Amino acid sequence: AVLAPDARHAYDHLPNETMIRGQSVPIEYDVQDSMGIVRLRLPAKMARSLTEAEIPELDRPVRFTVVRGQQSAIHADTLDELQDLLAEPWEPTIERQKHHKHHKHGKHQKHQKRRRRR
Repeated sequence: AVLAPDARHAYDHLPNETMIRGQSVPIEYDVQDSMGIVRLRLPAKMARSLTEAEIPELDRPVRFTVVRGQQSAIHADTLDELQDLLAEPWEPTIERQKHHKHHKHGKHQKHQKRRRRR
């Protein structure tokens, strides 16, 4: 979809980060259920102890994402939901297990076999 120049200018000037506890937190813009939302991409340590009062007031509903290295990302619509999910023990997702299995026994291993034959 092509945006009118005025609309494009407004979107280009949306902030791409905010400050929480003196730390820069990336802001991602998305659409959820036909409504524009903001996702705050928080470090896990900050997310565990964040309070509602610390969440910046923005022009659209705020959602949350926490990326935790090798673990799958956590997405939540509310701070309470995010903190409940962070409190749960980590278990690998099925997709991650499939990817790991493919990488271990799939293409990578085939290339090793080819090299041995030469």
